[in-house]
Amino acid sequence: MNLHLFFKIFSAFSVVSAIFLLHFVRTISKARTDAKEPTIFVICTISAMLLVYSLFLMSSLPEFYSKALILFCVYKVCAIWTYYLTFSFNHAFTNTTKKLGFIKEFYFILCFIDSVLLLANARVNVIFDLVPAHTKAGFFYWGIEYTSKFGFHKLVCAILSFSSLALFISSIVKAPSYNKVKYVTILTSESLVLIANYVFNSLNLPLNISLLMLVASSIFIANYVNKDFSAPILIGPLNAITESINDIIFCYDSSENLIYANSAAKNVFKKSNDNLENFAKEFRQNFLKNRPTELSLKLENGEERYYITEYKDFFISNSNIGSYLRLQDKTKETLESRRKNYIATHDLLTGLFNRSGFFKKMQEALYQNTFKNPILICTNIKDFKLINTIYSEQVGDSVLQNQTAVMKRLPGHKKSIIGRIADDKFAILMEKQDFDKDIFEEVFNEVSCIIEKTLYNIQIVAGIYEIYDKKDTIQSIYDKAKISLDAIKDSDNQIFSFYNPSMMEKMLKEKDIVNDFEKSLNEKQFSIQLQPVIDNDGNVLGAESVVRWNNPKYENLTPSSFLDVLERTSLIYKLDVYVWELVAKKLHEWKERGFSDRFISVNVSSKDKFFIDIIKTFSELIKKYDISPQNFKVEIRETAMLENPEKTIEIFSQLKKLGIKVYIDNFGTGFSSLNVLKDFIADGIKMDTSFLSESKVSGKNKIILQTMISMSNNLGMEFIAKGVESENQMLALSKMDCKLFQGFYFSKPLPVKTYEAKYL
Repeated sequence: MNLHLFFKIFSAFSVVSAIFLLHFVRTISKARTDAKEPTIFVICTISAMLLVYSLFLMSSLPEFYSKALILFCVYKVCAIWTYYLTFSFNHAFTNTTKKLGFIKEFYFILCFIDSVLLLANARVNVIFDLVPAHTKAGFFYWGIEYTSKFGFHKLVCAILSFSSLALFISSIVKAPSYNKVKYVTILTSESLVLIANYVFNSLNLPLNISLLMLVASSIFIANYVNKDFSAPILIGPLNAITESINDIIFCYDSSENLIYANSAAKNVFKKSNDNLENFAKEFRQNFLKNRPTELSLKLENGEERYYITEYKDFFISNSNIGSYLRLQDKTKETLESRRKNYIATHDLLTGLFNRSGFFKKMQEALYQNTFKNPILICTNIKDFKLINTIYSEQVGDSVLQNQTAVMKRLPGHKKSIIGRIADDKFAILMEKQDFDKDIFEEVFNEVSCIIEKTLYNIQIVAGIYEIYDKKDTIQSIYDKAKISLDAIKDSDNQIFSFYNPSMMEKMLKEKDIVNDFEKSLNEKQFSIQLQPVIDNDGNVLGAESVVRWNNPKYENLTPSSFLDVLERTSLIYKLDVYVWELVAKKLHEWKERGFSDRFISVNVSSKDKFFIDIIKTFSELIKKYDISPQNFKVEIRETAMLENPEKTIEIFSQLKKLGIKVYIDNFGTGFSSLNVLKDFIADGIKMDTSFLSESKVSGKNKIILQTMISMSNNLGMEFIAKGVESENQMLALSKMDCKLFQGFYFSKPLPVKTYEAKYL
């Protein structure tokens, strides 16, 4: 065969191979491997080397000597960089530690020096030279005549070759078994290229046939590197993971057929393989109709589970190869979230909405026009705290639960919204047409039958507000219903109270009282008046102090009006301390004037013990003003003593130890008067005005009064008949052995100076 023709064929093959390799780079660039960039560089360098070698072969004529020499020098430069880039590829492919970085830099310098020498050889011919040569058939080609200085190039090639092979050998020794195969494969391919190159150099043939092996090896390695080695490795762990989780996983092929279902799917749906395939296919079709992000499934055992969904299609080269549907089990989180939300919006004792939940639900109902003519009803149980005190908190809880049960049977209860706002305060949002006073009263009476009425009678009252403006704030609506409820707190017979604007005016006045109180107290606008306490011989023994607010704005306001407000807002303790000091000053003044035998009594609120040290305050006042503690008498309402009675009894026992006499005021108005006397022996009791105003000279009232007076005398306690308004009452009480009196029959509360002028 004509050698020149063979050169041309080989050159054409080399050019085609170079073009193919360069085109192959595009595929490699999409590969997900750390060796991607080194692979591309190697292929580009090999392609350049093939093109240069093809041009060299085409220059196999004597007149092309200079051109052929330059091309062969460039070919050798491409060769040395092919060795270097192959080492870089092996370094990346084996994921060798970065400690080899400095070796790469050293090799780069060697290659650079070798490249400079090779390119210089085109002029000086000190490394190698081209010499004319002929085959036996007489065909011309360029032979290569190497000098001793070519040894540097051979040394660099040898170092790079052995370093590349050493990387793979080291990795094969250290790598797990599933990684050894890929390293051995690349090592074998590169070794064959080196052997072919060595054979060519040894035989000194006119044509470098080893380049064919280099092209084949490059294509093989490039394809091999592009292969995903992780898939077989990951199948085992991924399968173990999907089988161990609670998430349901379905995998489908492009024809929507089920190809995989994990254990969770099989356990949840309890289907055989055939039935599971049909079920999974139908399940996917139903899911894709709406693609819900969350769904709940009711299992065969009745359990309901909650899932977050995830659906994804798989594509390869823009072609759908299948999909998967994942149902992430969020049952535990969902139930916990619902539990927390329930606790945040519901009362745990009754199961009703709490204040926050009720207000939110009411706002939604009004916004959505759920009710045509809505009304808001607020209820509470009068003196509910006494149930806990007299009976127990368990009985009190039972009352609230019973009230909840009967309220759920009210007309329209399925549509109505019911909530427990606080303590014994309930609220109902309902249609006006469903409200029936008689039925409500029956329901309230049913609750009152829970406990015996011997000591306490349950009385439920309700404030009602008809909602005209549904856009009004929820708090404003509730306040109006609450205002109507508060309007009947002191009424014994009224059960229902309907809101009217005057109630709002009253509430605003009470707010004025609260707002003006502090300033008035600082400006000493409060003073005391004294109402005498007289014995049956007409002697004035002392007086009860009554506070007055000396402000034109409140000149027509009775003490009970602003005292109730201050009591509810827990400001009463400030006024009490102020009054106690006024009385202490007056007792000191009377002592200086020679009236050290006269007493003045002061009131103590049940709220005082929460804000001040009562014992310390009285003790300091006695020392500060040097007064006799016996003249500093204390009164507390019987009902107030029943609020935290243990603490109250402890405080007043300590007051008695200071020498202060303690009286129970309004005795008989509470629901456990005898219990009070049993637990705490006071110095005296004062009978309330309402009881005396109804008493007559004969009948049951006389027997009750006689019993009360006799009982107090037998217990060694003073009995003060409070609210005496007529001579007949005084005479009748005197016959019952009552010795102390107080009331308008003798005198109304007087300014201090008037009292002193009249009675001192």
